[in-house]
Amino acid sequence: MPEAQVGGKQRYPVKLSIFCDERAGMLKELTAVISDDDTNIRGVDYKESDTGEASIEFVIEAEDLHHLNRLVTNLRHINGVRDVQRSQLG
Repeated sequence: MPEAQVGGKQRYPVKLSIFCDERAGMLKELTAVISDDDTNIRGVDYKESDTGEASIEFVIEAEDLHHLNRLVTNLRHINGVRDVQRSQLG
């Protein structure tokens, strides 16, 4: 995916894999944290298992490593989030 330019800032596509509890409102809380940090979401893939867990992959646009680290920290603070990992695009 090509780089994007938003408001004069260069943005880079990053894939984040989030492993969490499957519960009502979880996707809403995750997307709220991402959008409240002025981050664009390019794509979402949601998978749930029979064990009450979910795996959610977001492709977001990050400005830089500091922006990405802040976002990952904020996502990890959501109740029910077990892990957040950067994944390979493609």
